[in-house]
Amino acid sequence: MAFLVISVLVATAKTWTGFLILRFLQGFFGSPCLANGGASMHDLFKGPTVPYSMAMWIAAAYCGSALGPLISSHLVSGHGWRMGMWETVWMAAPTLVLVLILPETYGPALEVQSDKRRSILSQQHFGPAPARDPGKNKLRLVFGAIGDAARKPIQIMLQDPAVHVANGYTTFVYATYYTFFDAFPQVYLFEYHFTVGGLGLAFTSIVLGCVLGGAAYCAYIKWGINEQFLREPLLSHEGCLRPALVACVLPPLGLFLFGWSARSSIHWIISLVGVTIYAAGVYIILQCLSVYLPRIYPRYAASLFAANDLCRSCTAAALIHAGVPLYGRLGVSRGISVLGSISVLGIPGKWFIYWKGPVLRAKSRFVAEP
Repeated sequence: MAFLVISVLVATAKTWTGFLILRFLQGFFGSPCLANGGASMHDLFKGPTVPYSMAMWIAAAYCGSALGPLISSHLVSGHGWRMGMWETVWMAAPTLVLVLILPETYGPALEVQSDKRRSILSQQHFGPAPARDPGKNKLRLVFGAIGDAARKPIQIMLQDPAVHVANGYTTFVYATYYTFFDAFPQVYLFEYHFTVGGLGLAFTSIVLGCVLGGAAYCAYIKWGINEQFLREPLLSHEGCLRPALVACVLPPLGLFLFGWSARSSIHWIISLVGVTIYAAGVYIILQCLSVYLPRIYPRYAASLFAANDLCRSCTAAALIHAGVPLYGRLGVSRGISVLGSISVLGIPGKWFIYWKGPVLRAKSRFVAEP
């Protein structure tokens, strides 16, 4: 509800200062869905079906960054920037209805609801329980839940080396992903002279990469992982990372292809092939990490996703400001080559998580509550 109201205020903001403050609040109230959505998938699906459910969730979140420019580019070019803000309102309004009618999926919350129902039935049969102060108990529970929600993500991230390293790698991939976006206007507007609407269409190569990466990942799960789940129900946590061991090569490959071909003397489709390769690799990497993290502490899936979102979003928000100066000083080809060279470091980083994950988890100082 708060996100929807603030989105309306953003679209009608009159001053630059007010716009920035409201955009911050919009991101603040919109961020919980990124943590709760992934955690809800782990609540609803178990065992071999988890990767498929997470694949759909990651695809929806991942393609949003591509479909947003595609839709808003036509609206903004024809009706002004405010229409892009109203687009968020139109999309958020239907989801508010879903939030109100969808059932609870969190295990401990379901247990509390079940205990309440049993208590009511017990009172009907055996009489009321001794009087308590419901207001005081409820207030204590509310503040306890707020404190726990604020503390747990940071606590797990700092006390568990495996979570810390996985979050660091995700942050690295995510920050590179958004810094890469800064090159699109310079390449397709100024080098290839696309229209604003054409620039939005260029982002659909990310959707294509997501589809190809998702198809390859689901095929591996279908004919690889599922068979192992049947033979080894206790498949190691790091087994979820195997597709990413191959996919981690794709981001630097896609970046180098884009950077070295993004010039008017070479057809624009070649650079978009590089974007597609990059997007497919990043999708598989993020998907594998999203399945891996909650397996470490299933009870705290939402906290794990919250910590991960905090790390990657803050870093991406900071580094995206470096993209334009980077390409302005070095040029797109050299600037993208810098990102590609940095992305090469992700290859040994991913293998490090795979091989040393059990050792890192054994060093965890975080104690899960019963």
